[in-house]
Amino acid sequence: MPITSRLFTKVIHLLFLICSIALTTGCAILDTRNSFDHTAVFQSYQNFGWCGIQASPDTVNTNYSPLLDQMVKAAVATELVRDGLRPADVGETPDLMIAYDIALDPPQQPINEAAYAPGFGYGYSYWYGYRYDYGFTNLPDFQRISDYALGTLVIDLIDPDTNEVVWRGWAVSVIDPLDIKEGTISRVVASIMAQYPPPTSTQRLLR
Repeated sequence: MPITSRLFTKVIHLLFLICSIALTTGCAILDTRNSFDHTAVFQSYQNFGWCGIQASPDTVNTNYSPLLDQMVKAAVATELVRDGLRPADVGETPDLMIAYDIALDPPQQPINEAAYAPGFGYGYSYWYGYRYDYGFTNLPDFQRISDYALGTLVIDLIDPDTNEVVWRGWAVSVIDPLDIKEGTISRVVASIMAQYPPPTSTQRLLR
């Protein structure tokens, strides 16, 4: 699908999503934002996979919910497939690796931040998602996960060839892991991913 058609489809989908939220929940429009590597060629990405868990064995994941994990992953996969990407086959190297985090309250006991990759919070028990060891060299206005408001869902797309984040999208302070609703997860993820793919350099110049 040409990127212009994909962008048009995403705009229509986002408008439908906004109307659905307003009509069915009465909630305010979600505060969703994104940042991306302006040198990345997003139309070259054809498939995707999920980053593996990288957590210290000394941490205790008291907030992890397999159900919420499945909901987030299923919702992200749905949106990427809608964008024309496909899940990578077994044994196939993905063009994009996906990671996510949900900002939660900190634990009572302090955690040794030095044990984790720079810029990625305090570890498995501090934030809902997994700690991934990837870079952010070309991501404008990069923030540590620990700098986001509590309840913020952050989705990262990583180029495995460079191990760098090429796109990050997030919804500010909307997720409560103790009150899991599949419809809410789907709407939040869809609203975040409606910003992907970003416009090409030519399209940005024409704005």
